[in-house]
Amino acid sequence: MDIFIPSHPLVAKYVECIYILDKKSEPLKYVSYPSPFTAIGLFSNAKVTCSEKILEIDHAVKDKYFGIACNRLHNTLVISYLRIVNEISIVFKPLGYNSFCGGGYDHKDMFIFTSWDADLKLLLDGVFNCDAPSKRFQIIESFLLERYTPISEEKLLAEAIRLLCDFTKNYSLDEIAAVTGVHYKYLYRCFKKYIGCSPAHFRTIEKFRTSVYAALKEKKSVSLTNICYENNYSDQSYFIRQFRQIAGERPTALFKDVALYSNHKLVWKFL
Repeated sequence: MDIFIPSHPLVAKYVECIYILDKKSEPLKYVSYPSPFTAIGLFSNAKVTCSEKILEIDHAVKDKYFGIACNRLHNTLVISYLRIVNEISIVFKPLGYNSFCGGGYDHKDMFIFTSWDADLKLLLDGVFNCDAPSKRFQIIESFLLERYTPISEEKLLAEAIRLLCDFTKNYSLDEIAAVTGVHYKYLYRCFKKYIGCSPAHFRTIEKFRTSVYAALKEKKSVSLTNICYENNYSDQSYFIRQFRQIAGERPTALFKDVALYSNHKLVWKFL
């Protein structure tokens, strides 16, 4: 797997990372945990079977190009490659999906992605007919730059996200709405339309991810008390309940098994 952190400033603003799998890669199976990111998987010669919590990918002889969007805000997802296929995955930051794909969300964790259908064959063939990783990523960045369209409420949402992620202050949602100059109901609608969840749920997921980052960086000296305090959880029992609700396991078990990738932003557990 080749993982790339965007170099163009505009792409880097909206894209967390891009990774490429091709038939030279090893078979792969892992758990992906809820995050504020939206991943777009672009496939050629593949067949995909998906349910609420499992995405199974296998090679197919038929010449077919298609995309799957994973809006990873709610459930853990087991991703299993029975055989490695040609795939480009673009991991968008919270405001990235609509800035390059448009059209809002399907409001499902996974859905067929059709916004780029007319150009998928050209993109995938161009990338996989090229062996140089740096050139592959240049092709993808150029493709994205041609599709950038800023969303109308970007300034409002960017400020709201900044305040939601300030866990030292723990602003109320009414305070955030007041600072951004809109009614809370309008802010809520903007989050649902452009990010795919409520502001409250977005903060819950960001707290979860920030806690995981902090714990894995501490490695053997993990202190649940310190992590609770730094991320403004009310108490340790609430912190544990939140982890079990989001990840399906206690924090100590999660910290033991997961690893960080792509500048410590992708949290995966290999199976």
